[in-house]
Amino acid sequence: RPRQQVHLLQLPDIIFYRLLRFLSPAQLRGLRLVCQRTKFFAENNGLWRVRSAALTLGSGQALQESAEIGMEAWRAYVVAERWQKNRREATETVWHFPKKQMAHMQLDYVAERLWFSYENSVVCHRVLPGGSISQRPLFQRRLHSGSSPHSAISSFVVTEDHLVSVSSTGSLGVVKFGLGAASYEAEGVHTREITALDCAGELLVTASKDKRAKLLRLLPGAGVREEWTVESTDRFWSAAFQPEVATVVALGSACVETEHPLQLHDVSTGRMIHNFERSNLLGAGLLCIDWVNPNTLVAGGYEGIARMYDARSGRIVRSFYEPDDNCIYSLKTDKAYGLVIGCANYAMSRLFDIRYCRKQVATYSCKAGQTAVNSLDFSLEYLYMALARGIVLHRFAEPL
Repeated sequence: RPRQQVHLLQLPDIIFYRLLRFLSPAQLRGLRLVCQRTKFFAENNGLWRVRSAALTLGSGQALQESAEIGMEAWRAYVVAERWQKNRREATETVWHFPKKQMAHMQLDYVAERLWFSYENSVVCHRVLPGGSISQRPLFQRRLHSGSSPHSAISSFVVTEDHLVSVSSTGSLGVVKFGLGAASYEAEGVHTREITALDCAGELLVTASKDKRAKLLRLLPGAGVREEWTVESTDRFWSAAFQPEVATVVALGSACVETEHPLQLHDVSTGRMIHNFERSNLLGAGLLCIDWVNPNTLVAGGYEGIARMYDARSGRIVRSFYEPDDNCIYSLKTDKAYGLVIGCANYAMSRLFDIRYCRKQVATYSCKAGQTAVNSLDFSLEYLYMALARGIVLHRFAEPL
């Protein structure tokens, strides 16, 4: 008896879905255009979650962000793939500074806000469709007294409850949001420039050139209380709380003296937990630290090498080299597989896959001369870089 032929679209849903699991991402994207039924199955999150796991911007980050910004999972895969293949939709300067700045920046991709510092003020702008920002700020506040360039903001952190900034004169500025809103400046927190700041709830950690790192607590009304102080023979350049639990703080030093450049301290007592093995050259201080998860962190600086450390064993797990031996001025991870570093020259940033040692995936740059990437932040769709003369956007998603 001749075999009965069955059209592909006549198959039961479960069999049809299982067949689609053998298709490549490009074939799935093409299948979306056939009809409504194939479009429904080709955009299934389960199909794209497996495929996203192989990308540098890992499946957890890509799919989580796509859900928060209302992006379909298949489109999130395409955007993450563009990061890996360096296929940018556009590169543009979204904000110009009247004069050179060492601006710090923070992106809130869920609320569609971009925060950045300018001299002794912090400004917030709305992120518009396509990645550009509004011309009129949503928030602008001068947080530190003094008009000289030496009183500029060196770092800040924005949370749901407050905005905290630190300056090159050693002062700390606080703006509390919501009920009981307040704004004040605490002077003399450090005797020299505060180089780093991080926040975990009402706890703050500051690092300074006066060779001290302090844990501070924000008081209910106004003011801060010092919990402990760590003194060193080296200047401190960077500091970061352990994510999620915030029981450990990482401190990076200038690596000039004999002390190890990266240390872990207990938040409750200030006691040193780990003194990581030394591999930096003398003077190659750690300018930036970011935690991938509660057990792993990445740090980089003047040596041009970003190293990944295991916080449990105190050992170096992997190293990622800047090919042109540029200093690393900024870095950030996507909490999955991607590491983006900002270099000291040519407005250049590089994407690494932290699953593999030394594996550089892509390089992003713009025509801005020999300027450093002082700060950077990114979401699934956009990469923002704070340069001396402005903020540059690399857009990886198609414009709406």
